[in-house]
Amino acid sequence: MLEKEYVRTTPAETVTKCTEAHMKAVEKWPYGRMTDYWTDQEGNLCIRYMTGKWFHYIIDSTGAVHWWQEDKK
Repeated sequence: MLEKEYVRTTPAETVTKCTEAHMKAVEKWPYGRMTDYWTDQEGNLCIRYMTGKWFHYIIDSTGAVHWWQEDKK
């Protein structure tokens, strides 16, 4: 299933919190602006950036933002 088939169920404030936390954690942000976001089949927020790179995001119970990429198979 392609990510475009998933729906946008994440509030804009959550998307902003995740992108800002990720950008702040990287000394020089190489991915450009956010271009798209969706929720995957496990309920994780996914955000794509101008370079085409995208990441999964979660916010834990303490409010900390975590992100990761899928392993390429």
